[in-house]
Amino acid sequence: MPARPGQATAPSVDRRAGQGSWLGPCSIVLLITQNAAHAILLRASRVVDGPLYHGSVAIVIAEGIKLLLSIAAVALEHRTWARTHPPGGRARFDPERGDAQPVALGGSERHRGDPADRVGVDKAGPGSSLHSNTDMNDDDDDDGSRVVGPRSRRPPTVAEVMRSSTPMAIPALCFTLQAVLYIIGATHLSALIFQVSQQLKIITTALFSVLIMRIRLNAVQWLSLPTLAVGVVMSSMQRASPGAAAPGSAGSLVTGLTANTAACVLSGFASVYTEKFLKQPGTVVGDRLWARNAQLSFYGMVFGVAYALAFDNRAIVDGGVMQGFGGHAWSIVAMQALSGFAVALVIKYADNIIKTFATAFSSLLTAGLAYALFGDVPSEVAVGGAGFIFLSIGMYNGGVSRALKHAMKRVRLRRKGLPTTTGAAGRK
Repeated sequence: MPARPGQATAPSVDRRAGQGSWLGPCSIVLLITQNAAHAILLRASRVVDGPLYHGSVAIVIAEGIKLLLSIAAVALEHRTWARTHPPGGRARFDPERGDAQPVALGGSERHRGDPADRVGVDKAGPGSSLHSNTDMNDDDDDDGSRVVGPRSRRPPTVAEVMRSSTPMAIPALCFTLQAVLYIIGATHLSALIFQVSQQLKIITTALFSVLIMRIRLNAVQWLSLPTLAVGVVMSSMQRASPGAAAPGSAGSLVTGLTANTAACVLSGFASVYTEKFLKQPGTVVGDRLWARNAQLSFYGMVFGVAYALAFDNRAIVDGGVMQGFGGHAWSIVAMQALSGFAVALVIKYADNIIKTFATAFSSLLTAGLAYALFGDVPSEVAVGGAGFIFLSIGMYNGGVSRALKHAMKRVRLRRKGLPTTTGAAGRK
């Protein structure tokens, strides 16, 4: 007998709330640690003695690891869903809820807001073939929420996970080129400058959000754009000091900053493109998260192999595919594979604003690690530039605007002779 709505929904709601209470902070710490470790390890891996590893090969291996882990996550999520949900019924996604809720509709019962209904959906009925009915673009109701048919009890196959993955080819290409450009930037920049210049992706994301997502920015947010540019220029002036030579003997500051700037442009476009695709009518943020990660990783492998054959073919033939793959290279592969999951967890259990501040805070951690490990002492101008970058991040995310509004409100209250606090002391 099917469970009553109240009986099925209570455990799901409680479990989800408990997960979010500790997974949110843990995901933030994971992202901060991953960003700082990635910058330090990239620097260390490109200045070791002996032949360098092929960046394109490292990208392909990292994408392959992410693909396998994402498919495993999809299968695990499906197994969890199958254990906690009775057979039959229809699943309906509710943008306001993420847990499964059986909803009585016309004498039948269906689950509303099930986040696991991402792949392996059988629309034709309980007895039809799953293989022919696993398109991930499901039908919509009149109210715009996506409705899918009864799910199969078996885990989805790889082919089912990869179905309807063509739109992910564009961001995958951008992310692959971004990873290659970041390796070039790390070869020619110190760890602090590399990490600080990466903050440009905040601005490129804002610009593409205006162009693609049609969002509106206030005056303070627009002012944050030149503020960040000034901060990046000031931080790069550290390279002019005698003791801050480029890590790569044949490199230059211009090459490193150009590579990082191009990578930030690609990152901003790919991120906004993916966001727009996921926020189309009939989908919700976070829906099919691991399946999309698998699709991105698959195309990342394809484009990574294409890049290796086009640009690193001679070097790979001469030195071998695994040339230079020591502990540092494998640590870079692990960090690149971890990055996709860290970002996905932050988006799922926190939000993009917190993710931005976490990424910015990792710059401070990177500076401390670079000083301890490599002796990179930031100049006064570079420290001031980092301060401008953090200020611009606060301006862009609205922190400065809220602070100014509160300050002006306190000034107006003082002029009127009213208390400026809202606590118990202010009410006395």
